[in-house]
Parts: sequence; C-alpha cells; structure tokens
Amino acid sequence: MLEVVFDPGTKGSLKHAKNYDPNSWKKGALAFVGKKFTDEELEKRFAGQPIGGSSKDVVQLGFFLDMGNISDAIDGPDRKDLYDRLFNIMPGQPSDSEHVFEELRQDYEHIRESDCRLSKVVMPEYWQEEENTLIEGGWNSVDAGKFYRFLEFEKRVPGIEKRINANRWKEMVKEMLL
Repeated sequence: MLEVVFDPGTKGSLKHAKNYDPNSWKKGALAFVGKKFTDEELEKRFAGQPIGGSSKDVVQLGFFLDMGNISDAIDGPDRKDLYDRLFNIMPGQPSDSEHVFEELRQDYEHIRESDCRLSKVVMPEYWQEEENTLIEGGWNSVDAGKFYRFLEFEKRVPGIEKRINANRWKEMVKEMLL
C-alpha cells in the first residue's frame, strides 16, 4: 500500500508512525522549555501504537499545486522555477530547492508507478485527545503514535470519484491555457 500525503511534516510523522515505539522517548535526549515533565506525563504524551507497513511507502505529492501555472508537467520547468523562487525569498535560509524538488520528483514517480487500490482518510474536523479536550487541526498536528486512531476513517475511492476529479483537473488546466 502506498500512503500519499501533501506536506513534509505529515510525511515525516507518518513514516515514524509505521514502526512507532511508545518508549522511544526513553532512548533519546529531551529538552524542556519551562516545567520539566514527569515520567508519567511523558508516558502519557508519547502513548500510541504503530500502524505497520514500511516507511518507504510514504510519499508526498507536493509541488505547491495550489499556486502558479498548472498547465506544465507537474514536475516540469515552471514548477521547478516556482520552487526556486519560493525558497529564495526565505531570509537567512540556504536554498535547498534542488534537493527538495528532486525528492518530490522521486515520490511522484513512485505514485505513477503504483497500481494499487485508492482509498482516502478524511481528517475529522475535531477529535478527542483526552476526556475534556477536543483537538482541531490538520494531519500535521497528529503525533506519530496517534495515526492509528484515524484508520477507521479509511474509505475506498470509487472509480467514478477518480474520473470526476481527473476531469476537474483537466478543466483547471484548460482554464490556465485560455
């Protein structure tokens, strides 16, 4: 199975979720800002379980497809130029657009080469973290050990939905060419 996400933070967390170890905090270094957590608080914070599978099967469909010209190839020169421009406006940051773009290109190739059933997991608007706590946010706000909670929301994408979305994309590309 191939897991496709749309941002680098979620990709990293989901890769970690594949073989999540709830005791990993005991094996590494922790830094605290403010109050130091007790072991009991840390156990609760890092509680979770792995979702299984290989971290190699987590890919990102990035490319800032909500920006710029989409009529060129998804990993074409227009998109590469957009990445270069975006990376170069970040003050004090060395431009790493070549590396990031190449990694996205490899992920995109992996997606195109894949021939598997298509499912989706839609993030609920809110989810309960503790008894009196509701969390609101996107996939990038889910801790690696908590991804297992969302597996029940997986739904198969029927062929008609694939065709509708493919046609929508084609229409948007046509609009760019007008």
